[in-house]
Amino acid sequence: MELVSPLILVLIAVILVLAAAVRRVQHLRRRAALHKIAEETGVEDGESGVGSHGTVPFAYRYIPASTGRPPTFRVSIPATFPTTLLVIREAWIDHIFKALGLDREVQTGDRAFDRDFYIDTENPGFGRGYLMSDRHREGVRALFRLGYNRLELNPREAVAEIRPFRVSGPLPDQLVQRSVELLDALGRDIPEPLPMHGMDQRSGWRRKRAAAFSIAFGSLLVGVATLVLTDKLYPPLDRW
Repeated sequence: MELVSPLILVLIAVILVLAAAVRRVQHLRRRAALHKIAEETGVEDGESGVGSHGTVPFAYRYIPASTGRPPTFRVSIPATFPTTLLVIREAWIDHIFKALGLDREVQTGDRAFDRDFYIDTENPGFGRGYLMSDRHREGVRALFRLGYNRLELNPREAVAEIRPFRVSGPLPDQLVQRSVELLDALGRDIPEPLPMHGMDQRSGWRRKRAAAFSIAFGSLLVGVATLVLTDKLYPPLDRW
């Protein structure tokens, strides 16, 4: 034991030093990336800026990590979408819930797009009609190819986010300008919502997910409680 304790302390110290070094490297990379963005956009060097690209005003902002939220980089432009439409990468858990029938989302008819992206909206008819456009789907793909992993279109603005914002290599040149062009294009030719036969997208899948987790967790608690209670009330004659 005398040899184990010092070794554990050394190991913990090494882990803490490495973690601090990784955070420092990531901090320096983010600073360099933000400096490059500031130079390209012509705004003051910092974590946020506003400007215009052509006739389109824009704002970009770096948001440091906080409780429950990873570091985020976002670019936004003014927009007037009739409702909120959120597009993110489809995760493995989304595949599982859809396979089990516990989740459903807007389907565009483009199998590759529907497989790669998860669509959440308060108005499924609008989401479907909007993303049935080849140009709109390609605009979403182009933003994600730039490194974004979250797109929100709402009645006030169009926002592309990199969340978490971890810089592992050089950012694409003219990132903000290219983002503004794509966001601006997504705000054109907005269609009328298509009928979805009463499908309640936002509340329906959330209730089913909550029910699925509640049933599974409740069953686990009941099982553990039953095992403990049975052991107390009916102890075995022989305990090994």
